[in-house]
Amino acid sequence: MTKPDIVPPTVILTFDDGLEEHYNIAAPLLEKYGFRGIFNIVTDLVGTTEESAMGKRTYMTWDQIRDLVARDHALGNHSRTHPNLEKLAAEGDIERIRTEILDATKALETHAGVRPVFFCHPYARTAPVAEEIIREGGLRSLGRNRKNFGYDTVAFTPTGVGAYLRERIAEGAAEVDVLVHGVTKDGGAWMPFNDPRDFEEHLREIREMQDAGQIRVSCY
Repeated sequence: MTKPDIVPPTVILTFDDGLEEHYNIAAPLLEKYGFRGIFNIVTDLVGTTEESAMGKRTYMTWDQIRDLVARDHALGNHSRTHPNLEKLAAEGDIERIRTEILDATKALETHAGVRPVFFCHPYARTAPVAEEIIREGGLRSLGRNRKNFGYDTVAFTPTGVGAYLRERIAEGAAEVDVLVHGVTKDGGAWMPFNDPRDFEEHLREIREMQDAGQIRVSCY
C-alpha cells in the first residue's frame, strides 16, 4: 500500500503598505530567486510621501504598481487609508468600513487593471462585520499563519523564515504568509530589515526549501 502524495504547503510572500522600496528593491530580489510577491496597496497613499514615527515614507506610484502587475506580481487590497477596522466597528461606523474595503478594490481595478484576491487588514485588526464586507466584496482575508520578518530575524537561525515555516508545516498548515514591511532601515517602514542583504538571505532560505520540495511558493 503506497502512501498518498503529500502536498507541500503554499507560501505567499507579502509586502504591506505599497512602499516605493518594494518596487525598487524587493521586487527585483524576488525575481532573482524566481518568486513573485503580493503587494498590499493602501490606495489613497499611492504616489505620496509622508513622515511617520519610523521616518520618511514614500509610496509607489500607479505606474510602478502597473509595472509590477506586468511582471506577474499580484496586488492585495490594504484599504483606502489604513484605518483600524476593529475600532471602526466598535464605533459603529459600518459605512466607513465598507468604503475603505470596496472603494480600494475599485481603485485597484481602475488604476492597475486587476481585481485583488486578498484583503490585508490594517494593523492586523478586524471584526465580524468587516469580515462580512470582505466576503461580500469577493476577497479573501489574510491573517492566518502570518508573521512579519525584519530587523529581529536572521535567516538560517531559529529566528529565521525557515524555522518558522518548519513549525507551520509540522502543524499541518496549508498556507503560510511570510510578511515584510521594509527592506531598508531608512524607508520609514515598521520593523524593517536593516539591510536588503538580510532580506535576500531569507529569500535564499525560502528558495532552498522550495528546491527541496518542502514548500511551494505562489502569489495566486
